[in-house]
Amino acid sequence: MRAKIKKTRKGEGRSLRIPIQLMKRKLAWLGVILSTFYLLTIGILPDPILFIDEGIALAVLIQCASFLGYDLHKWLPFLPKKKIYPASSRR
Repeated sequence: MRAKIKKTRKGEGRSLRIPIQLMKRKLAWLGVILSTFYLLTIGILPDPILFIDEGIALAVLIQCASFLGYDLHKWLPFLPKKKIYPASSRR
């Protein structure tokens, strides 16, 4: 006689259902906080992580802040200004 194999339903186990956008926002905030902390400790402490330079920390800060909707190009004069195109010229 054949032994019957019990079939289980798919998705029976519990899984975390975190929306991807929420997770991206949390990671962006974490990037902003860590890079800001790193940039604030430039002169006070020796480099906590040797392979991360201040330029990399600044780039992470700018990218994470722009993902969150904050424009840091206003306060950093050495960065190029973002070009704002009128809505009629967009395709």
